[in-house]
Amino acid sequence: MRKIVIAIALFLVSYAGFAQEDAASDVKIDMNFNKSLFPMAEGNMYMSTEPVAFIMANMMAQTYEEAKAEMQAISEDKDLTNVKKGELKEKGKDVLYQTALIKNDDGQDLVMEIYVVKVDKQNTIMISGGYDLKAKETFKDEIKKAALSAKAIK
Repeated sequence: MRKIVIAIALFLVSYAGFAQEDAASDVKIDMNFNKSLFPMAEGNMYMSTEPVAFIMANMMAQTYEEAKAEMQAISEDKDLTNVKKGELKEKGKDVLYQTALIKNDDGQDLVMEIYVVKVDKQNTIMISGGYDLKAKETFKDEIKKAALSAKAIK
């Protein structure tokens, strides 16, 4: 199961088009969500095994507008279905979001969510999440909570 979670995480990052050098992987991201649902943690990535789910956050050296263009490119991927995307302003933060379904190797639907939060003129935080469609009620709100509360710790 952990392999599936890691594969989804890598898929999200690679398809987001975010260049690896744009990510500041050593920056700790603080997020408020129910961490008991994601008992395994490694850096800014939190995972569960049954049902499969994860949340991953990265500080990106990318403007909000650049992130918006990347999100548009993601939504055009032919492997994604039921793509929903938009922009919201909550608690004074500008946030982009996108959700979609993708099939795993066994043909089961997995939900992918990406949120991009504007930090300042040159930086954003990308929060990626994924989970088995059957576990939607358990995990969906947690990923959004994590995104809306995300902040870099200096």
